[in-house]
Amino acid sequence: MEYLQTLLDNSEIPIITAFLLGLLTAVSPCLLATNITAIGFISKDINNRNRIFTNGILYTLGRVLAYSVLGAILIAILRKGADMFAIQKGISEWGELLLAPALMLIGSFMLFGDKLQLPKFGFSATEKTEKLKGSWGSLLLGILFAMAFCPTSGLFYFGMLIPMSAMESEGYLLPVIFALATGLPVMLVAWILAYTVAGVGKFYNHVQTFQKWFNYMVAVLFILVGILLWIDKFGYNMKILILCTGNSCRSQMAHGFLQSFDKDIQVYSAGTHPAEKVNPLAVEAMAEVGIDISRHIPTNVTAYLSDTWDYVITVCGSANEMCPAFEGNVGKRLHIGFNDPSEAIGTTDFIRSEFERVRNEIKNEFTRFYITEIKKQELPKMCL
Repeated sequence: MEYLQTLLDNSEIPIITAFLLGLLTAVSPCLLATNITAIGFISKDINNRNRIFTNGILYTLGRVLAYSVLGAILIAILRKGADMFAIQKGISEWGELLLAPALMLIGSFMLFGDKLQLPKFGFSATEKTEKLKGSWGSLLLGILFAMAFCPTSGLFYFGMLIPMSAMESEGYLLPVIFALATGLPVMLVAWILAYTVAGVGKFYNHVQTFQKWFNYMVAVLFILVGILLWIDKFGYNMKILILCTGNSCRSQMAHGFLQSFDKDIQVYSAGTHPAEKVNPLAVEAMAEVGIDISRHIPTNVTAYLSDTWDYVITVCGSANEMCPAFEGNVGKRLHIGFNDPSEAIGTTDFIRSEFERVRNEIKNEFTRFYITEIKKQELPKMCL
């Protein structure tokens, strides 16, 4: 992982950069889990080596189709000046919503599909049509897994690959290179299973019972992964409180960013001496990146003292500023400090630039917090 990171840091060729981004995505914890699940699916026909390798190629082709089509659309939109952040949010949410039920449905059909009295449509399930179903299944699985973005893959794809592609003349090719790299581990394992484990393959060819139970194992794996993803998506909702003094600028912007990263987290903000309203320049700065905090209302911290919190984060910054102390029930306390942009003195343009600067700092630091603390994933060194 560190070796790939070093190569990426030193790469100045877009195609190589896209390939390395894909490899880093492939070995990231979230995509590694889906690749393991995919390997189980494509190798369920273990008595047919050619089919295993073909399924591995089709799975990767599915990833190529998904990333390339999405990339072409995003590159065209970006070249017209659209905001990447809002696009990423919508796609990630839909991908997460669809992945869990799709995996459970696929696993259920693998277990019980032959017991269902489904209507026939003029042909029988010959070996040829069974191969077709397996091939289409691998292709569709590649598309589905590609669209289920997690924080790491989303950061690499939306935060680095697509903006770089929008600026390069060969930009439409880069998502293809990225996709091939993400599917490389699956193709490699499929090739090993198909053509190098000769003795094991012969053994499996003579033991049909193994394939039957292996199919059951893969089906159960799909259902379990789907259930875990469902629990992660719709189970316990973490509660986070962000504190500053006036609850009109920094804590409100941090509130907006963190909620936009994950709508399932319960995010609140408050202050020890709340202002009458959110600073209009903070509202304007957040609107520029597609986040609406105009309906937020500054709240006194005392309103939340009786609640239980997973995290309480203070965001006060300057040395002469007193950070609020929170006496409630807290799992973990953190301090991520920022200067107060409302104290900036100068021209209107300068003051606006201070709000934008602090906004960008808040976005970077809370992205880091979300990936490393909430998702418990490794942060790419070159991203922030």
